[in-house]
Amino acid sequence: MTEQGCTYRGGLERELKARRIPYRLAFELGSMEAIKQCVYYGLGIALIPKITILSELEKEMLCTVPLCMEDLSFFTQLVYHKRKYMTPSMQYLIQLLTEGSQTLHTV
Repeated sequence: MTEQGCTYRGGLERELKARRIPYRLAFELGSMEAIKQCVYYGLGIALIPKITILSELEKEMLCTVPLCMEDLSFFTQLVYHKRKYMTPSMQYLIQLLTEGSQTLHTV
């Protein structure tokens, strides 16, 4: 499992608790690569971002399982350096990802 504070771990633990599914934590790892290696060598399963295993999926080293957990959602942040030049491509990506959003928050 990912380290404490990780969005994926929190979401999975909430889902398991809501469904009253007992589990035993065998590993707590802070590296997606380490987690992927554990899964590859048969040491368990993992809930991780699909983008982190695209290469392994293409090579058929790992496979995914369709989930039916409607309440399992993740909140992520799109960040950028507000004092650096933004290319038109970067601006367009932000526009695409924030369509329908009321505001773009800067810190």
